[in-house]
Amino acid sequence: MNSRPQLQITKYIWMTKLRYFWLFIQIFLILIAEIYGYLSFDSLTIVLGFNIALILINFYIRKNLISGLTDSFWSRYQLDGDILLFVLFLSFSGGTQNPFYPFFFILIFLQGLFSSQNKPWSKVMVVLLTTFILQVLPYRQMGLEGLLTGQTIPYLIIYFSLPLITFFISRSLGLKLDEANHLLDQVQRKEDNFSRLQALGAMTAGLSHEFASPLNAAKLRVERLKKKWPLDEDVLECSEALSDCTETIHLIGKVHRDLDSAIFERIDHKRISSIIEQWHNNHSEVEINLNLEEIEIKAPLISFTQTLINLLNNALEACSSEGLIEVHFFQGEQNKILSISDNGPGFMPSILSRLGQPFNTSKQMGTGLGLYSSELFMSSVGGELKINNNTQGASVELYFL
Repeated sequence: MNSRPQLQITKYIWMTKLRYFWLFIQIFLILIAEIYGYLSFDSLTIVLGFNIALILINFYIRKNLISGLTDSFWSRYQLDGDILLFVLFLSFSGGTQNPFYPFFFILIFLQGLFSSQNKPWSKVMVVLLTTFILQVLPYRQMGLEGLLTGQTIPYLIIYFSLPLITFFISRSLGLKLDEANHLLDQVQRKEDNFSRLQALGAMTAGLSHEFASPLNAAKLRVERLKKKWPLDEDVLECSEALSDCTETIHLIGKVHRDLDSAIFERIDHKRISSIIEQWHNNHSEVEINLNLEEIEIKAPLISFTQTLINLLNNALEACSSEGLIEVHFFQGEQNKILSISDNGPGFMPSILSRLGQPFNTSKQMGTGLGLYSSELFMSSVGGELKINNNTQGASVELYFL
């Protein structure tokens, strides 16, 4: 599940807990108001009835949220209902003269804090409506001309501004808290992913070491057979297969060793262009478009070069008959991004869903180590690798800090 909706549902669950607490406090305040004469018996039954109804609605909302159901109309607008009910209670019991009137601002503050993911205008309308009920309706017998005088207008501006200021301050705080939680979630996911990749790297490096000895022994035996029967097809095929295995095992171990002993260097658009041009000299059958901004990153040069060439090779293999590879290097909102895209058929769903796993490939002769080693490299430098399918093919994006 996406972190943002999950965060909002978590907030709704906490809101239901606070809401139980608030509704029972409100019932207590209503009884106190009736005892001290602020509330008539007829008004008491109406307000208590609304409170009991909201307690039942809150029970229904909390049950759905805990069951994993997505947020509903009731969960999104429950604080609006609380504010309207409390204003109803105040309007029956002295309005702004009621000693519990400051609780109105507490509810406005909570509304802004918990509704930071929603569009604010519906909430602003609730704030204006409830302020109108409290500040204007009690004086409706004065008429419009009596209300809008030179003496009353400044007071009305203050009365309407204070709840709005409270709402927008709390909403701003809520947005900052949401963003901080979102960034914390991203960091946690990156750390988990990096730990997983490092564990896989250590495991595969160990396996490559274990396989190296028997492979070397097998290669020696095959070499003897080649000297004895140099033209035998089975012997030649076996020798080629062993060479492929040896190269793959070497690559697995090399990826892990290189990242452990990396030295960071400055890599700018000129160096990236130079790497691509040297690669293109050997692959002139494909067209390359470069769009590189004059920015720089810090990364281990050798590992970066291997990663870039690896991704260019993948793009070349995926290209159509009229091959086109586009490389963009630009400053994003928070990261510097290197994007490599092609005009091939795009990634298969199985590749997209298993990103970061070794031996994940759709190629008949592929090892499945290309994207794995690229993501391991990006995690080691504190970045992130993303793959996408476009309308014209596929793209791989490297996000650097």
